Amino acid sequence: MSDFSITTLFVATTGTLGTGTSETLTGGQIGVYNPDNTVAGSGTIAAQKYIYIAEGRIEQVPGVGSKKSDKIAADNVLEWYKITANSNVPVQITTFSNFNLLCQQDITFTFVAHSYYLDTLYYNGLTKSVTITTACCGCGAAPCATIAASDIQAFVDQAVAKLQADPILSNYLTFQRQSSGSSSTLVVSEKPLTKYGQPCDIAAFPYHWDRLWFRGFAIANAPTTQDFQVLNSCAQVATVTINQRSLYDMGSSDSIKQLEKNYYSYQSAGFKALYRMGGFNEAFTSYVTDGTYYDTYYIKFSPYHEGHTFTDIVGQTETAIIAFATGTGTAFETLLEVYLGNADDKSSTNPTTTTTTSTTSTSTTSTTTLFP
Repeated sequence: MSDFSITTLFVATTGTLGTGTSETLTGGQIGVYNPDNTVAGSGTIAAQKYIYIAEGRIEQVPGVGSKKSDKIAADNVLEWYKITANSNVPVQITTFSNFNLLCQQDITFTFVAHSYYLDTLYYNGLTKSVTITTACCGCGAAPCATIAASDIQAFVDQAVAKLQADPILSNYLTFQRQSSGSSSTLVVSEKPLTKYGQPCDIAAFPYHWDRLWFRGFAIANAPTTQDFQVLNSCAQVATVTINQRSLYDMGSSDSIKQLEKNYYSYQSAGFKALYRMGGFNEAFTSYVTDGTYYDTYYIKFSPYHEGHTFTDIVGQTETAIIAFATGTGTAFETLLEVYLGNADDKSSTNPTTTTTTSTTSTSTTSTTTLFP
């Protein structure tokens, strides 16, 4: 969450809701309860003053019972929404086609790549250029006539070899030729982001919501490889097309594990900190299954009895995040919608696009703009 709401995280190991008291919940099982601690049912939940969510613990810690949310009253709920997991994470693919080349001409390929870590390492993203000279053609002058189809193919092959051999670009991009002759196309694909290991230090390599994206330029006789505005400064000798854009994943096991670490201090009364040495974190147990994607439900609410009455005191909100392995949270969602109404679905918005709609007296126009 982007605010300071006190947050309790529940990571379910099963989609089956508890049917007994909170003390009978199995490890990782979620239950929804009425004020009298009986199980909330679809026929009675709507009339309850408040409900609370509980989860059976996996960790065996003396004196610590089921994990519970605070009292959630329907009138005090500020936000209630869900985010469906997205495991289909495409990488960016860009093509260079329709090459317009002369004999013995210097062509510079420049790539400007961005991600959270690349923008930390390099000012304005990673900028790297590689120059390839086209065939001489035996004409005795450079540049001269447009080169032959076979020379265009040879040029693209040469570009692929030199770009693949670059020790920096090859860490992030792959290069290959498609088609042949004058139709030869340079295809540039993003490599998946580096996935770091799981060290003993629990604070190392925190998960970061990230994607890699890049811009490519093919420039004739570029005067410099340090110009960040290469597209405006030099003539392009190829058609550059973004065929597929990279996206963010949603609900990966790594992201949910990071939430477990971020919100650990709110999970029980007795344990408030995680230490860099794992041996001091005996009460910390991850409920996440590696490789599993999770649908998440968010309930943000004001404390019970506080309501929305204006006071001169800065209020404190609370949040419950409930994560189910994707597709297994149906029973929970159906029950909560009886009490809170339909959950807003915030999972369908593509974070790399924005749509603007304008209306006149005669028509309505929608424009979708691609973010980088």
